[in-house]
Amino acid sequence: LEEAGYKPKGIPIEALGNSLIHLDPELILIDLPLREDPIRCLREIFQIKRTTPVVLLIEKEDFNRAGDAFRYGASDLLVKPVEPQLLIMIIHRTLEKDRLLQENEELRKAIHLYHACQRIVTQLEPEDVFISHIVYLEIYY
Repeated sequence: LEEAGYKPKGIPIEALGNSLIHLDPELILIDLPLREDPIRCLREIFQIKRTTPVVLLIEKEDFNRAGDAFRYGASDLLVKPVEPQLLIMIIHRTLEKDRLLQENEELRKAIHLYHACQRIVTQLEPEDVFISHIVYLEIYY
């Protein structure tokens, strides 16, 4: 991951909740041990970092829990062993999707504000609308 430009920080799965309180990760990648409950991990993460995307690495034997993990909010899921190039591609795609979702939300808010301003302006009488002019003065000494 470091070779791809990412700065991973390892946290033991037992200390996940306590550690996340002090961190602000862009993405959480969890390498789940065999028979570890992904829902428990996701619940713990989303109580602290509600909007952080989570990618799970699971054992082949636990693949039947994949649907539950997606329903509970996992962004993606990979079965171990994972090819490094695939992992980097999934991380990049997940981060890009998250960035686009955040940008979309910001644009929705801007559009909502624009429409609110339009409603206010249409309620004003024309004589109540003043146009401000900015005057640029150059002062020479």
